[in-house]
Amino acid sequence: MASASVPLFPSLVFVKCQNVENLNELVDSVVPEHETRDGSKLWNINTKYYTADVKLVLASESELDDVSTENQIDGMVIYYNGNFDESSQQLKSVLGKLNNDDVGVKLLVCDECSSDSSRTNAVTWCLEESYEHLELSGPEGDRDRLRQALEANTWSNLVPKHTKKSKKPKGGQNAESAPADELDDFAALFGQLATIKEQTSCLSTDERKKFAEQVVLAYWKSIGGDEEELLDL
Repeated sequence: MASASVPLFPSLVFVKCQNVENLNELVDSVVPEHETRDGSKLWNINTKYYTADVKLVLASESELDDVSTENQIDGMVIYYNGNFDESSQQLKSVLGKLNNDDVGVKLLVCDECSSDSSRTNAVTWCLEESYEHLELSGPEGDRDRLRQALEANTWSNLVPKHTKKSKKPKGGQNAESAPADELDDFAALFGQLATIKEQTSCLSTDERKKFAEQVVLAYWKSIGGDEEELLDL
């Protein structure tokens, strides 16, 4: 139970899967400025547009039952060893223990995928579960993207900064009137476009077509579309 002197903050949960040992190193590299207060790791997010205090929770899959009952989860980062086939059952268990429906940012990350097929399977799973897949190693790694995705989340306690209002575009629905959950899902998928293009370059024509169908379906669902409506086109 949280100390009475510490207010309740929304939580960003980092989950380690399989034989991943360096979860603390990942957190320290992505959020180096976090502080410890009354035994809890806290991240004071201070961007151009808002500020927010977020509790950082580090857990293994076996500890998630307690995590789900003791925290208001606004973000999730699942850290696995890069072998998706080896990790898939544990990922299923993670989703079974945590309610993902109201989580704003959901990321599946590894240092590097063990093979092209593992990468393709991971990206496919992410599209189905509304996660974003990131590989962190190397000069072209997605470590900066990880930080950007976390800062782009709509944390439940964020305090907006005063900014100049932009003119609303003429015509149909704009971003301000679109449902927030649809915008979050669409933004996560859009952030994966470059990764998807790179990761499907090794597939055959038929495999790319099948994969493209899955991508289109995922985008359609992210903006509130019904799967049957798309299949009827």
